[in-house]
Amino acid sequence: MNSFWLDSIENKTKFNKLEKDISTDVCIVGAGIFGLTCGYYLSKQGYNVVILEKEKDIASKTTGHTTAKITSQHNLIYKYLIDSFGESMAKKYLYANQDAIENIAKIIEEEKINCDFERQDSYVYTNNLDELEKIKLENEAVNSLDFESEFVTSTPLPFDVLGAIKFPNQAEFNPMKYAYGLAKCITSSVSSVIGGSGNSGSVGSVSAGDGIVENSTGGDSSVGAGSTEDGSVGADIVENDSSNDSSERANKDSHSFSSNSTEHNNSFSINSTGPINSFTESSNKHINSFKVAKGIGEIYTDTLVQNIKKENDEFITLCKDYVVKSKYVILASHYPFIDRLGYYFLKMYQSTSYVIAVDIGDKAFNGMYINSEQPTFSYRFVNGSNGKRLLLVGRYRS
Repeated sequence: MNSFWLDSIENKTKFNKLEKDISTDVCIVGAGIFGLTCGYYLSKQGYNVVILEKEKDIASKTTGHTTAKITSQHNLIYKYLIDSFGESMAKKYLYANQDAIENIAKIIEEEKINCDFERQDSYVYTNNLDELEKIKLENEAVNSLDFESEFVTSTPLPFDVLGAIKFPNQAEFNPMKYAYGLAKCITSSVSSVIGGSGNSGSVGSVSAGDGIVENSTGGDSSVGAGSTEDGSVGADIVENDSSNDSSERANKDSHSFSSNSTEHNNSFSINSTGPINSFTESSNKHINSFKVAKGIGEIYTDTLVQNIKKENDEFITLCKDYVVKSKYVILASHYPFIDRLGYYFLKMYQSTSYVIAVDIGDKAFNGMYINSEQPTFSYRFVNGSNGKRLLLVGRYRS
């Protein structure tokens, strides 16, 4: 079965297989959108980065099989977060994801990545009376977090709904075009501008007490570098807050690479304590703008990581025939495969999604949509070769 996103890439960049032992500052396992985003920010800050991917192409698994909605609306989650963890934590979750959307937009603009990025309103709707009250309560919960969501009874959908919660000014894109854009930035050798308007995200809040930053899945997996609504995009869209205020929030909670999430859960944790970046928030306050030599970024595909060991003060990432030595390791695979970090395989479950792209002529409508009940239906439009197509997703959790 083909992916619309994978088929949309023509003349894609090919990367080499690892064929030697190498050393670097940071080794990233997984070249999905999460791993690529980490590599982008770290190399911009002057770190040498090696990204290892077991597939022959980058971003060809979870990232290449998502709805690619970039949104902080993850079904009906905010009332649950407030009830379970308190208003303060729910607010941090919401605004970390909002920051992530803006970070993606900023990267796309600054790096001139052509990836069909479009602003769209996002809706969770229902035609089930039992769900209607939940949507109303969710809207009240979101409004209590100082975010202007809206309860509506009509949408641009071509059918009536009983009610929906609307998040304004969210976004959508082509995740493969974005991923290859990030990869090009990582492997280029252009200096970065740090401070002032040229700082596209402080990595000063990246924590790595014992050297491993992990991307773990619990329930629905994630999308890192921004927050995408759907798609078991495990390990993938992650963003680092660019504002000082956000960096402070991240440091306090040790959730430095926040804003990576899907419909139901904050998708990864960080097993760490101390910051690894010398360009901290405090230094940014005193420096308007200066150039730093960009770190060397390398991407190796068709390279399976089999184990990670720590020897003295460095990590040894063992591949089939060669090793990568580094001071830090980021696990950006679909789920962490080193069980000692949390028995993640016990927390996984299966779900099946069916996706079709349909040409509906001139009947395209604005917005991104998902219903609140099971079975799940998700709608958005994508740019096809002959105009827009409706991307229709049906999913039932098993």
